[in-house]
Order: sequence, then C-alpha cells, then structure tokens
Amino acid sequence: MGAAADQYHIFPHERLSPYIGAGIDATFVYGAHAAGFPVTSVSPATASARAGVDYNIGGHRFANLAVKQIFLNTTANIDYGAIKARTALNPLVVGVGIG
Repeated sequence: MGAAADQYHIFPHERLSPYIGAGIDATFVYGAHAAGFPVTSVSPATASARAGVDYNIGGHRFANLAVKQIFLNTTANIDYGAIKARTALNPLVVGVGIG
C-alpha cells in the first residue's frame, strides 16, 4: 500500500511505483453567488479518480507524475417548489512534482 490512504501502489518498493486511487476532494468555490430570487443557493460535491507514478530519484527524493479526474457536480436550489438545476464540470488535472 502507498503512503496516502486513497492510493494503491502496485509496486511499492520498486524505483518506479505506479499507483491508482479514488477519493473525495475538497472544492472551494469563491467569487460565485446565487443569481438571486428565485435561485437561493448553489452547492458543489466532489469525488475523484486518479492514476500516477512515483519515481525514486535517490534516497528519499521522488519525482511524481499524476492524472486526476474530478467529478464536480453542482446543484442550484430554486424557490419555485422542488426544482433543482445540476451541472457537471469534471475537470481533468495533470500534475508533476518533486518531493
């Protein structure tokens, strides 16, 4: 198993260690407001799937390449009964790092 609770490292003790994972992401929406009456609130909920590889450069130094698909769905509540509007943003995030 990998260091993160949401990742499974396929070859955890090898120099090249690919992994897969899933989890819940914290997404903070700022600068966005409900449109006013009749829309009363907008709320996001997020989950993600990821895959990547860690490469041991030497000692305790690693290079990382990761791809994460975030499933970001938003809901807007409307004051006219039980009407809800939903949209899915679903960004694909690619990252490179050294640690």
